[in-house]
Amino acid sequence: MTSVATGHIPGWGDETIAGSYPVSLELGWHGGSHLVAPSIGNNLALPVRAIADGRIAYVRRPTARTTDASPLNYGATAQGNCWTSDGVILIRHETDIGANAQGQATTVVFYSLYMHLESIAEGVRNNRPIYRKDEIGAAGFIYGQPHRIHFEIFCDHENLRLLTGRTEGDLAVDRDGRCDAVFGELYFRLPAGTSIYPSQPLDNDPVAHHRPPNQPVTQPAVPLVATSRTTEALIVGLRYASGDGVANQRGSAYLTTYREDGTPIGEPLCEQDAEYNLYTRATAISTSYPVGARPAPSAVYELLRFGRILDTAHETLTPANVPHWRRVRHSGGEGWANLNAPDVRKFSDADFPHWKGWRFVDDSADQDSRCDSPTIRSWFDKNKDGIVDAAEPRESLCDQTILRKLDHSICRFPTEWRSSTLDQRWGWLKSKSLECSNPLSEDDFTAFKAHAEALCFWERVPAQSPPLPDNPWRFHPRRFIQLFRRCGWLSQSEFAQCFPRRTLHLANTSFHPQSVGWQTANTRADRWKLAFNRTTRKYGIGAARNRLTHFFAHVIPETGYLSQVKEGAGENQPYSPYYGRGLIQLTRLDNYRKYGKFRKFSMEPPPPQYPNLGWDPDELIARSNTDYNVENCADSAGFYVAQRENMLSHLDAGVEQENAIIASKDVNGYVAIENLNSLDSRLQSVMYLKSILLDQPFPATPELLNFTWRRNSQKEVVIGSNGQPEMTGNPPHVKKKFYPTEHHLSINFEHQKP
Repeated sequence: MTSVATGHIPGWGDETIAGSYPVSLELGWHGGSHLVAPSIGNNLALPVRAIADGRIAYVRRPTARTTDASPLNYGATAQGNCWTSDGVILIRHETDIGANAQGQATTVVFYSLYMHLESIAEGVRNNRPIYRKDEIGAAGFIYGQPHRIHFEIFCDHENLRLLTGRTEGDLAVDRDGRCDAVFGELYFRLPAGTSIYPSQPLDNDPVAHHRPPNQPVTQPAVPLVATSRTTEALIVGLRYASGDGVANQRGSAYLTTYREDGTPIGEPLCEQDAEYNLYTRATAISTSYPVGARPAPSAVYELLRFGRILDTAHETLTPANVPHWRRVRHSGGEGWANLNAPDVRKFSDADFPHWKGWRFVDDSADQDSRCDSPTIRSWFDKNKDGIVDAAEPRESLCDQTILRKLDHSICRFPTEWRSSTLDQRWGWLKSKSLECSNPLSEDDFTAFKAHAEALCFWERVPAQSPPLPDNPWRFHPRRFIQLFRRCGWLSQSEFAQCFPRRTLHLANTSFHPQSVGWQTANTRADRWKLAFNRTTRKYGIGAARNRLTHFFAHVIPETGYLSQVKEGAGENQPYSPYYGRGLIQLTRLDNYRKYGKFRKFSMEPPPPQYPNLGWDPDELIARSNTDYNVENCADSAGFYVAQRENMLSHLDAGVEQENAIIASKDVNGYVAIENLNSLDSRLQSVMYLKSILLDQPFPATPELLNFTWRRNSQKEVVIGSNGQPEMTGNPPHVKKKFYPTEHHLSINFEHQKP
């Protein structure tokens, strides 16, 4: 995820017409949106919070409101003032959105701007760090209207390329899209002439055979005849409704067919529970091949998830032409198409595809603030007479079809916050034109310029790296946040913040605090971030906030905050040498066999200490807590979640205490609650991670945790009805067990940060 992937502006009102992105009523460029803060009664509104982790690039505390002739009272009349608040906060965000096959992170820099603040929170200062959901101030006035802000997101030219994969034109469709960042809906471009089949071909057959009902497997499969061929290039979108979607959609896959102009063909086709069944489906496809030619189910899993292999350093798809059959719509109806055919190209939302409406508009050449873009002006030309008059922008900004086009326009034009360019940018307002039917007189322009100058701040921002661009690229801020919520890739700092700084742990019959400081958390995050992110992306965990909350809440106690990837004293367990290894530790021979088959691990000759396995978990997962395979320690944890029956659906169900207990049973076994190991840590971790990963603000006061669990961290002697210890086994020994009891804890969480 980028840190904005869970950006926090829920409930904020829609932008006003006069403050819309990216143009205003007179066809003047407008770099952001005017948003209305939700009311909480008594003329109060919710505070403004930072959308992402970052550092304060600039802060200007607001001028006290007055009724005099201040430039900030621009437009005032005898009937009332028209005050515009001038409080400003500019935040520089640096984060990761993915990594290439060599493990090099795709690091991006962008800015969020909060203008027209009425007040600014204590502690907000230049060059200080800020964290997502931190309260930064109160929404102010825009021309006399209260509880409003101008909200803007922008970047420079190079970071536009890093964020979107390009800086101009349509997405190239003669090759696959980017693989360093892949998230959201997946897209498959089928060229004209693609064969569509009437029924599902065999899993292992890219040339489309099938086996009629009741035909013995000893008989050869029958060739399928294509019922049609596509008459035009089509885009098939595949979306897994992971985790945080609508309840009755979770776990399903939705396939939507688009024409190249983005027009959908019919309604999406639903594959019920397709994501929940990905492990089973991948295994079935693999085993449909002859024994000596089977692709690893793990590689097939990636093919079904992404349409291609992303982690090429650790996975290969052999044979390389494994088909990816999906039922799709086309102009002639429905049928089966191979989405892994050689001439099919693959993309995702990270490519900002043009068929989803994304386009680049560069109007920076003339350095004025009038929208001269032929594309946008053509949208506003409602009567198609080749001109845009003064009334058409207002009508256009109420048209949902046009608004969607504007929302997906990434626009470049001069910043409106530089005072030295005001005459050049706005001088056109003094001349009558079709879009400006009431030009400003010299006196009016002087007053307007004084007002605009009072709001400018660009020249006052301390030097940045990279420097602030004079011609920034802007995104519709709400669409930017919505898109990158689908990313799911954690930067090192975001990863480290997921370590609870302080938790209570049961030792004997009382709870004692345990702490992990920032330096430790940050060091371990640096070690694990790449493998962890690859795993959570592969198994559909990272972008689904509920799933990631539960997943991290189990990794923490299973590994002692990522310090132990081998079960302590595992050699002494009755199931040794198949003791716990990995981030959600695989235990017992059966689980090792499943994972080995999934990854297609094999060693010749088999290691003598693992004759029943055929591969060496010491080498391929963990030999000790200092000698381990980072990638497989993480991947085996994702595998465990994916193959555990109903576990993904349990993680999707919610993040309340009862959900956390069910998820703990998925990991530990369906045993009595007192027998669940580390339940105290798991429950506290979920409580903490909800505040880090979800949209709720960090709690200001201690939270109560009431739960049933073991009364003693050590098993206790079982006393029989005769008052004597019970004996069991041969030779006899004292019987021991955990006894349940109620615990009531007051948890005071502290945000893990430097």
